[in-house]
Amino acid sequence: MSGVGQLRLALQALLTECGGSSGAIIDEGNGLWCSVPGSPESEMVADAFYKDEIAPQAKEMQRGHRLSVHRAGEFGGYVAESFASLYVVVIWLRGSFDAEGVRARILRALPAIEAIVTTMPPFDGPPGPGGVAQKARA
Repeated sequence: MSGVGQLRLALQALLTECGGSSGAIIDEGNGLWCSVPGSPESEMVADAFYKDEIAPQAKEMQRGHRLSVHRAGEFGGYVAESFASLYVVVIWLRGSFDAEGVRARILRALPAIEAIVTTMPPFDGPPGPGGVAQKARA
């Protein structure tokens, strides 16, 4: 199975465990490494998340600052955690949710997710074992 396939399965498992409606792994340059479900709507939501949360802190993340954020509102929100200085996993949830419980589940899943991401080829780089290079979204 390709790295993208493995990453999709790991993100889907985390999403299910958290009771989330969608999830994504985004890097500090707005590269969308994976989204579940993979749809144009989830890509737009991931892009908005990048602009609101990651872009303002991208330089600090590159210097080792961790991004740990949650937002909750009447209709739901999200919980996000960074890893490996460049990547963020974010889970969107509907309705009310236990942010600390979701955060704990994300943190438990991060070592496996990080292991997959760090073996994947860079955006627009040479194809990896699965034959596919990642594509950047700017």
